[in-house]
Amino acid sequence: MMTPSLNLMKGKTTHTRLAPFRHAFSYSVTMMEIDVRKPETAAGSSKWFSLDKFNLTAISSHRICGRKQVSLETWAKQKFASHGISTDECSIRLITFPRVLGYAFSPLSLWLLLENDGSLRGMIYEVNNTFGDDHSYVAKAIGHESVQEADKTFYVSPFMDVSGKYRFHLRHTDEALCLSIENMFEAGRAHSHSLAGAETLAEGREISFPEANNEWRRHPCQNAEDN
Repeated sequence: MMTPSLNLMKGKTTHTRLAPFRHAFSYSVTMMEIDVRKPETAAGSSKWFSLDKFNLTAISSHRICGRKQVSLETWAKQKFASHGISTDECSIRLITFPRVLGYAFSPLSLWLLLENDGSLRGMIYEVNNTFGDDHSYVAKAIGHESVQEADKTFYVSPFMDVSGKYRFHLRHTDEALCLSIENMFEAGRAHSHSLAGAETLAEGREISFPEANNEWRRHPCQNAEDN
């Protein structure tokens, strides 16, 4: 099945704090998925979406690619190559929170390196905080499900220090994605974050204004910062 160059992904995210006390909350989200090899095709697939230009919805490559003035594809290939992961004969899909009328905050952008059969070869977890900092965790993968651990080296929350490890658990198919990120310590888990989403568009159908507008009117808090 051909995968469209631009797609909407509706889902739900849940944050759970496990220590020193338990607290959890969840909310609906809408993200965009783009084929970074075909940015012009993606930008031309809907008049309500632009790449590096103002629109109802947009993706700013400068804000996503570690504040580097390079294309989405170039940045991703360089990241994978620096970790010994070949991108030959693979596609690269970016799943992120877009800018809406110029406003955006994307705490997590997920880059998937996919084989021709849709299985994973690698992924990049690009994390951003509210202070304008970013860090990318890069990992190899095989198949449609992958688990990795990485030392926590990035300050994300004012309520949690930079210690412990992250455990990433990703399941990905052509229709859906499920991701959990756990903050691990010697004593166990302190915090977990999950994201479950499903693609909503078929090949060849343009994202309409009512569809895009209604989605971000329903979830205004996910696009709360002008950055």
